[in-house]
Amino acid sequence: MTIFRLVNTYLAVTDDTEFLDEKVGERSVLKHLETLATNWQKLQHDKTIMLADYGENKNLLECAPAYIHRVPSFNAANVWMMREVADLYELRNNKAAATRLRDLAGQFALEVLNLYKPGDGVWHALHRDGTRVESRHCYDFTNIGRFMTDDLTSEMKQEMLAFVEAELLTEKWM
Repeated sequence: MTIFRLVNTYLAVTDDTEFLDEKVGERSVLKHLETLATNWQKLQHDKTIMLADYGENKNLLECAPAYIHRVPSFNAANVWMMREVADLYELRNNKAAATRLRDLAGQFALEVLNLYKPGDGVWHALHRDGTRVESRHCYDFTNIGRFMTDDLTSEMKQEMLAFVEAELLTEKWM
């Protein structure tokens, strides 16, 4: 996600869309972006579940030991990356690739939204054994709020904000 955001920011600041055609190794920058956006497919330990599995705690939030495997924050970033690449393909008049990625992102977004805990404004991590574990931290709020804003209902946004205001915002934190 970091490399993707770096390139995305470069494109936004410079408007240098010709950069997308430059070759890095055998592939164009645009193809590399698509690879980053769809890399989640390599992280599906169980192909019956669409979400990427980001592994154990050493890879994620050390302060939240149960925040493992299929976590909403990084999966929301996957949705955003696929949509961004779809927009770039649209700029290149490759409507088929744009549609394919938008459709995939739409399906993926529904899977992420399924991790939401209605009424509480928080999200669940989905463990490999199928257990849904509630997580009460800022990273889901930040990433999902940034990467899937338009997928959230007004009620979800209000609940997420209420959670952050009630539990995370303090005089000396956040």
